[in-house]
Amino acid sequence: MTDPPLRGAGRLDFRDLGIQPGAPRDCPYLEERSARERAFALADSPAGLYKHLMDYGWRRSGRVIYKPACEGCSACVPIRIPVAEFAPSRTQRRTMRSNADIVATVGRPASTDEKFGLFVRYQETRHAGDMCTQREQFERFLYDSPVATMEAEFRLGGDLVGVSIIDRDGEALSAVYTWFAPEFQARSLGTWAILWSIGFAKEQGVPYYYMGYYIEGCGKMNYKAMFRPYELCDGAGNWTRQTS
Repeated sequence: MTDPPLRGAGRLDFRDLGIQPGAPRDCPYLEERSARERAFALADSPAGLYKHLMDYGWRRSGRVIYKPACEGCSACVPIRIPVAEFAPSRTQRRTMRSNADIVATVGRPASTDEKFGLFVRYQETRHAGDMCTQREQFERFLYDSPVATMEAEFRLGGDLVGVSIIDRDGEALSAVYTWFAPEFQARSLGTWAILWSIGFAKEQGVPYYYMGYYIEGCGKMNYKAMFRPYELCDGAGNWTRQTS
């Protein structure tokens, strides 16, 4: 992927960062493949910078900005939803109706025992506990941010059933991570959280909702193509509309 042309913008010059790909590791998405990323730490982010980076395929984890740099593989493709044109499917409309009793509250991100406990339960059920399950790792991953970040709490009868961490930079919302109560699997809370986020973006007049990377043929990522229309990026800042 091509780096965004930022020289002269007074914000960031990639040639001065000396970014090098990290060490190869097993790919978490595609079997028998290795993965590695280019990454750098960002202390703070002027308005518009992170949106510009996302347009060229970069993402955020804590204060680390990264993008794939896998040798011989370009399966990870940035995906975003044009909010004004999004049209939920019949199944998605049903999911919205079945979760109409969930109350969403948006505020500044704040780590609590309740959220961490839900995160650990989610990890142990959905990811076999192979992601961070230590409080310090959890907070560094989700609550230490160099960009404008918000947190949506989802409650059912007062009980916390889900949390979404979402970045906002200018004309974009970006999904960072969502976790939810595994015992409510039948409610499709992951799908509902995305639908809620797209709806929230529309209310806020935000044109795009960035969903991270889409990997065709990967079961963990196929769900992203169910939100239509969507746009895919070629890595050079060019986005192409997909409707089917």
